[in-house]
Amino acid sequence: MLLALYMIAASLQKYVFKGVFRITPTYALVVIFGLTLGPWKGALLGFISNTLENILLQGIGTWMLEYAIVPVVIALLTGLLMNTFSKNQNSTWFFGILFLLIVTGIFIGILIDNYNKLPVNEGAKSLKNKIPVSIVAGISAFGFSAIWIITITLLLIYSKTMQIKRKYSAFLFFNILITVFIILVLVRWLWGPYAYITYRNRFRAANWKVSEWYVRFMIPIVFKGLLEIPIYTIIIYHIYPVISIVRNKVLYQSRKIATY
Repeated sequence: MLLALYMIAASLQKYVFKGVFRITPTYALVVIFGLTLGPWKGALLGFISNTLENILLQGIGTWMLEYAIVPVVIALLTGLLMNTFSKNQNSTWFFGILFLLIVTGIFIGILIDNYNKLPVNEGAKSLKNKIPVSIVAGISAFGFSAIWIITITLLLIYSKTMQIKRKYSAFLFFNILITVFIILVLVRWLWGPYAYITYRNRFRAANWKVSEWYVRFMIPIVFKGLLEIPIYTIIIYHIYPVISIVRNKVLYQSRKIATY
């Protein structure tokens, strides 16, 4: 079932979400893999899903280790981060807000330094087609503002309420938010530009220098990611009860098999 959902998401990613506003719903599915199956089984299913996607939608000849490791890393990080953050809630709030501050500041600095030098999307073949900086700044401001508003609201609920259930819900939402944020920063924002440049050089004879193209591709990826993060967080949060039920069934079956 999870594999079928991944292929549906991969098809939407390839044929529907294209161009400037290309998003990656497969990343959200792999996060769910990690939450449902745990880091190791989730990583294995992520690798299988990516390989099947290449065979059916891309062509096995374009398989790249640089892209194949992405779902593996996402599933591993999801399981490990969620488990780690759940152990100490106060530390999670502190680390999460500090991480958001650092990333926000760094992105603003990079955006200012690369004013109006941005290709239109990840698939751009030249620097002639550029995204107006007003669009990048506007979408980025909206994305960061949404994330910060959600974070501050959750922190206020967590610190002010005395209801254990509501406090837990606020923390769970923030836990998912910061986990998704960290994952997208690492595998989409930081690794994504390098993987794409490598793809262009290897299969399209682009001969692009990473030092020249990296930041220019990173910024369009980032401002689209800022729209994805709140959406993925809300979806995962609302289906988390179902994820928990499936995870418990998987654990039960695993323990049952281990006893024989």
